[in-house]
Formats: sequence, C-alpha cells, structure tokens
Amino acid sequence: GNLRESLAAVEGDAPSPHFLAALYARIESERQAAPAADLPLYLPPVDDIGRTAVGAVSGALAFISLGVLLGVVLPNARAAQGVGMLAFFPMFLLAGGGPPPEAMSSVMVDISSWLPLTHVTRAIQEPWLGFDTNTDHVAVNLAVFAVATAGWMVLAGVVPVGRGGRAAAGEPHPAAGVA
Repeated sequence: GNLRESLAAVEGDAPSPHFLAALYARIESERQAAPAADLPLYLPPVDDIGRTAVGAVSGALAFISLGVLLGVVLPNARAAQGVGMLAFFPMFLLAGGGPPPEAMSSVMVDISSWLPLTHVTRAIQEPWLGFDTNTDHVAVNLAVFAVATAGWMVLAGVVPVGRGGRAAAGEPHPAAGVA
C-alpha cells in the first residue's frame, strides 16, 4: 500500500500509537532507500552580491506592481490570481525556468526577450555568475515598475487624471486627510 491508503485506514480523530510507529518506520525506510543527501547540489558562489541584490529588488518591485495592477483591473482576488498564474507559467518557461535559450527556437527567444521575467532572471543571474553587468535588465525592471505603478495608481484613482477629476474641482483626494 501507499501512505494515502495507510492514512485512510485510520478511524476516529486520533491515530493509535501502533499506527504512528508503523507510519514513522515506513517513512524512515523510504528515506533511507533513496537518500536525497547523496545527490550532488552545486550552487555557485555569488560573484557580486550588491548587483545581485539590486537585480532581485528591482525584479520584486516590478512584479509586485504588476500584481497590484492585476488586482486593480480585475473584479476580484480570485480573478487576479488566475490571470496572474496564466501569465506567469508560460513566462517562467520562456524566461529561463524552462529550456535554456540555446535550446529554444528563434521565435521563442524573440518572445522571451520581451517578457519582464526574462529581465528579472538575467538581472539576478548575470552578477551572480560573474557575467556582464546587469544594468540594462535592472533598467527594464524599473521601467516595468514605473509603468505598472502609474497604471494602477491612475486606475485606482490615487492620481486624478483629466479635467473632470477631483483635482480640477479643488477637492482633495480622500486619503489626503488621513494621518
């Protein structure tokens, strides 16, 4: 049997001590049969921690702002999560989480160069591995952050736009009086 069948065999709220002992013995035997600690893990040391951190922070800002934009545009949190996941997974596969760029077709490489996650990946990867500078990718991340932030601020009404808004009527924004 498997673990699911073992757990399904338990009746009542609290499993018996015999069941717990058998479950522990089974998990321990599985762990010893295929120890994960024997697998080699190679993570190269960070070459330039400062530029790597700048790349990570700029990428986080860009994607947080994109997430807020989705939250403002879509009717509820569930829709924002769904659209975010639908956008993220293909982007993840094309931006370096899937096949390496050398294995992708030229069309896929062209598409990936326009995806924001590609620039986040490269902004962290290049200084980590000691490759080229990551300034171009950080600039793209900050541009995505600025555009997405401006978009959600305008759509949420934080920044009034146009002649008929509160600013034109001389009314302050509702959050302006909050201390």
